[in-house]
Amino acid sequence: MENIIKYVDIVSKPVGCTYEFVDMLGIYCWQYDKTEKRAAFFLPRLSYNTNKEYIEKMYPGISNKEEELKGKGIFTEIWKIAKFYNKVSILTPEDVLYNDFVTLSAFKAWVEKDNDLKMKKEKGEEVFLQVYSLGNKSKFADYKYSSLQNTPATVYYDWSDILKNTQKIEGK
Repeated sequence: MENIIKYVDIVSKPVGCTYEFVDMLGIYCWQYDKTEKRAAFFLPRLSYNTNKEYIEKMYPGISNKEEELKGKGIFTEIWKIAKFYNKVSILTPEDVLYNDFVTLSAFKAWVEKDNDLKMKKEKGEEVFLQVYSLGNKSKFADYKYSSLQNTPATVYYDWSDILKNTQKIEGK
């Protein structure tokens, strides 16, 4: 089997209750997956149900479309992925992040803020995460949303999907 890295324009992952971490720390962490495709941009997928208060502050009147949006993934911004780190241990993140102090500090803060990861670290459980160190972000003037129900799955997009003059976007 060949060792091929596949690249895509945009990757979207559900952020739900971790959105605060993404926005505050400038990174996104998730469970290690060796089949992950590399992407240039990160499109955080908020949950209308979980992130309703935040979404309504950004887009007043969005609650008028609640029935249409319930259970959908909501997109409010897109981030440039500055760096991608593959397989970072919660016990010894320095092994991978040793030369990126900003991401190392943010990663340690993420693990401390995530109760599940914090407990696993305290028990000495070896857990590996993948990490996006995020660069510039651009907010959307008007929100977009997923055509399908929001899932924990990774979804990939092309720029043509995002730049359409429609709010509902299809994933790959």
